Formats: sequence, structure tokens, C-alpha cells
Amino acid sequence: MELLMEPPRVVLELHRWIMRSELVMKSIVLVIMAEVLGIYDLIIAVIINTGINPKAKSYYLFNGYAHLSSGLASGLVGLSTGMTIGIVGDVGVGIYILFSFLPPKFRA
Repeated sequence: MELLMEPPRVVLELHRWIMRSELVMKSIVLVIMAEVLGIYDLIIAVIINTGINPKAKSYYLFNGYAHLSSGLASGLVGLSTGMTIGIVGDVGVGIYILFSFLPPKFRA
């Protein structure tokens, strides 16, 4: 109940949380997860690139649509999961900040 009565104190003391490196390192996991999604898209791009033969006389329509759909599928999945990681991470870090300001008797 004390936490709900004093939101300005929470906002004013956020700089203390930012300066604590052990709490920042707990939040860095989200950045690493987002980078892993980029690596998945890079792997799909390499697979598509190896499937294209530059010495071939023609590039079939089926191959074009297959490469387009695989790139779009990988990109859209990466976009949606990246947005999800961002939203969940933002809420998680905010809750972690709020719980760090709770008195010790109210912490789990």
C-alpha cells in the first residue's frame, strides 16, 4: 500500500536502480534474445542465397515464391517475437524496479 501512495519517490529514485550494475546485468538478457532472432534471419538469408544459382539461365517462378515466402515468414516471426520480447521485458523490468522499492517485509 505504501508503494501506491508514493509513485513520485519511485520515479525520482530510478537513477539509483540504473547505477546498480547487478540489476542492469539481469536486464541484459532481453538484448541477447533479440540478437538471437537476428541470427535466425541471417541463417535463412544464407540458405536462400545458396539456393540461387547465378550461372543458371532462368529463375523459376516457383523458386522465387518459395524464397520470398521463406524470407517473409522468417522476418515476420522475428518481428512479432521481437515486439513480444520488448513488451514483456519492459513490463518485467518495471515490476522488478517496483519490487526493489518495496520494504523487505513485503518482498517474496
